[in-house]
Amino acid sequence: MYLIGSASIFMQHVGCCCTENDSTIQMNNLKLVSIEETATALSLSPWTVRAHLTQGNIASVKVGRRRLIPVAEIDRIAQHGLVSLAKAG
Repeated sequence: MYLIGSASIFMQHVGCCCTENDSTIQMNNLKLVSIEETATALSLSPWTVRAHLTQGNIASVKVGRRRLIPVAEIDRIAQHGLVSLAKAG
């Protein structure tokens, strides 16, 4: 299977309800945003968001080749903060 066009085409192919509006994707009442939008919302750089994703500090969903973050996860981080990536030394 090839991913051609938007993520909504892929999600329809696999049988999920998905709509795409600009860079925000809604899948089964779960709003997902890009790493760049997450970084802007949290006043972080995209590199810092990616580092937190790698460490497992931020929940995400993979749609095709894209890594997307649920808006609820951004709200959680805004309220409770993130674990520091600095290594204990």
